[in-house]
Parts: sequence; C-alpha cells; structure tokens
Amino acid sequence: MVLDLIQTALGDPQSGWAIGGYGAIAEFRRRDGDHATVDLEPGGGTVITDLGALRIALAPGVQVVPYETPTRRPGVWLHGVAFCLDDRAAAMDGQSAIRERGPDRDAIRARDRDQVLFDLGLGAWAITMAVRTGDRALMDSLRAAAGRSLLAPEEPMMAALIAANPHRVCLSKLGRIEVTGNIGLSRATEGGGPGPHTHVIPKLLVEGRGHGPDVPVPPGQSAALYLFPPNPVVDAEGGRIPFDPARHARFQAIYERFADPELVALKGATVAAVRADKSAASAPSGLGRAESAALRVALRQLGHGDGPSPSLAAWSARYDTGRD
Repeated sequence: MVLDLIQTALGDPQSGWAIGGYGAIAEFRRRDGDHATVDLEPGGGTVITDLGALRIALAPGVQVVPYETPTRRPGVWLHGVAFCLDDRAAAMDGQSAIRERGPDRDAIRARDRDQVLFDLGLGAWAITMAVRTGDRALMDSLRAAAGRSLLAPEEPMMAALIAANPHRVCLSKLGRIEVTGNIGLSRATEGGGPGPHTHVIPKLLVEGRGHGPDVPVPPGQSAALYLFPPNPVVDAEGGRIPFDPARHARFQAIYERFADPELVALKGATVAAVRADKSAASAPSGLGRAESAALRVALRQLGHGDGPSPSLAAWSARYDTGRD
C-alpha cells in the first residue's frame, strides 16, 4: 500500500516532494511542460527533469503520516504526507562542519558521478544537505573551509556557494533530491511555475527542530521524506484556485487510510454534527493542537463541499476564527 502510494505520486506531474528539516530543505516539483523521465523500481523509483532529480527507496518500518493544516486565509488549508522512520533508523551522520565526501557515486545521473560531494555540515538529524561540483576553484574553497561551520557569523562560504551555483543534494534514509538549476530558481523565471529548489534558513536551523510545528510526526520518529499531492484549493505557488473535488477526494482517501484514527473520527463527527444542525457547543472540549486543526479543516472543507449554511456559520464562528 505504501509503495503504491509513492509510485502513483511519482507518476503524477502535479505532486511535489521534499527532503529536509526545519530550516533546511530540498523540494522537487515539475514545472508545467517539463519533460520528465520516470522509472519505477522495487521499493520506489526516480524522476529526472532538466532542473533536478528525485530518487525514493523505501526502508523497513516506514510510517505514513498524512496531515492537514489550516492557514490564515479563510477557507484554505495545506496538506502533505510525512514518511517517518524510527529516530535511530532515520539518523544521518549529523555533521556540524563542512566536510568532503568524495565522488558522488550514488548520483542519479551517470554524468554526475565523478563530481565531488561536500557535506555542508548543517547538523540536521535526519538529513544531509550537500553540494556537488566539478569546478576546481570551488572545490579548493570548500576544502579550505573543511572543519568550519557554514552557519558561523561572517562565514564566507555561503556567499561563495550562491555565486557558484553548484548542484545541491539533500539525502535521507529514504532517498535523495538533486537540484541542478541555479540557486533562487524557484519561480517562473524560465516559465512553467516553480521547479526544484532548496532553502537554507539559519535562524530556523538554530532551533534544532526536525520538522515544522504543524507536522504531527509521532514521538520517537523522524520525517525522512515528504509528499505534497495537489491541493484542492491552492496551486503549487499558493495561489487560490476553484475547489477541485477530485483532488480533495484523492487526498481524503490517503488521510482516512493512514492518519491518526482519532483525528479521522473527529473530522467525521464534526461533519455529521454540522449537517445535523447540532449545537456548536457539542464539540469535544480541551482539544490539542492537532485536534483543533482537524476540526477547523473539516469546517473549511464543508464550506467548499456543501456550501454555506447557518449551522456551518455558527460552528465556524466558534472554532475557526482564522487564527493559526
């Protein structure tokens, strides 16, 4: 079932992927009109485009964690799927300084396998963020910086990397994302919408979180891969689109199959109560963050699927004021 989910999404040009943590992440998306080579393999598969490549290789013990998050914009929610491993199984080497790793023999494209991989030493638990280059001057600079922290105040390597535009490679125990387009090429500067790109945000990295606060990764687990199926109310750049019932139904099937059963039940009870015109006060009290988010998302989804009603208005006024 997990392999089917992954391989179906690998074949979907509108699905996005990410490997990363809080403050350092690589995202893989196809732009409209991109030529993509998709190869399904035992345990996962690869996708290659002009600006990047993705490889997924499932490992034993993967836990699938779908989630939905209300946003500040009324009627809008985001969703995704985190693929998690036990903390020990997910652990990478946790380097906190720049280090040469040698030729990237595991590169997805054969032509890149003689280029040299350098761990950026961001200290993340479940990922390794690296750069890959065959440029002699950049390799000399990175070798001279070995043992230093890229995140140290006034460290010059960050600016040097932005100027040089090496390949960025983000690794986890479930695969890798390679970004070969120029740094900053995340918008439609070459047409077709957002493509593969990376983010490194030092002020978030120093918080030491493995994932964002709205992703319900179970205790003792780490997210090693993310899937972002197409959203029914926003496009890949976050712009509003007309509600797409087919997209909604596809993600709800994933959510109901893999999400926390208590959250699935809470959403179902909320929908039933609103449709039955029950009092908004009938919702359970003392909801935690995840439960509150599930209730709010259920109300927003009802607004799109069923349309407005006095009952929905009363529930939304009580539980979904628009605050995160």
